[in-house]
Amino acid sequence: MNFIVLFLFFISGPFLLSGEKTILRTTDGCEISAHINIKDKTYPTLFEVHGLGSSKEEWDKFNNRLEKEKLNYVSLDLRGHGESKKCGDRTIKDYKELTKTDLINFLKDIDAVYKSISQKIPAKNIIPIGASIGANAVMEYFYKKSLKIVLMSSGINYGGFEPAELFKKTKAKILFTVSETDVYSFNSTRVFVQICEKSKKKYKLILSQNGHGVRIFDNENGDEYIKEIIDWIKN
Repeated sequence: MNFIVLFLFFISGPFLLSGEKTILRTTDGCEISAHINIKDKTYPTLFEVHGLGSSKEEWDKFNNRLEKEKLNYVSLDLRGHGESKKCGDRTIKDYKELTKTDLINFLKDIDAVYKSISQKIPAKNIIPIGASIGANAVMEYFYKKSLKIVLMSSGINYGGFEPAELFKKTKAKILFTVSETDVYSFNSTRVFVQICEKSKKKYKLILSQNGHGVRIFDNENGDEYIKEIIDWIKN
């Protein structure tokens, strides 16, 4: 098996996994920490991938709202972040120690978690949401797998992930969030939107006042942005 699960408990009835911290092993030996909160496998499950230098806790404000809306979520610490510091015999003490290969191998971290939960809930109910480099990695991994994808402050190139061509290939509906003051992401998103329009892909754009990635939730209208994302997911 490509993964190990620690402290994972199965609950009868409508609850599958609820609030469990899990350690999953990647194909190259990294131990990836994930928080799995799946209360009903028939509900949408947000698959959350954070930005560079952050952790799964950056989604806490968003997840508090998801719980109120009876939506599931799965958040993970990418290698070199949060509690995911062990890769085989190597310990990554700080994300700044990550190599270019490590960044591309974020896909292996996502893969370990996805393969674990997709055995337990319908893959069609898994909706990826990524912030910054997490957005680019999410697009790279899920563009063929998902019906909906949420990209927060995506970029033309983050860490070697260049998603532009993937917008032409995907059948997923895309939700972009970006702020005008986040110049690189804003200009990148304009390019992606143009590609979607030319390729006749369905998309929605949420334009915030300021902030990069999940920091848009800290705006005065942050709660409204969260509501817009949730409404789009539900509908």
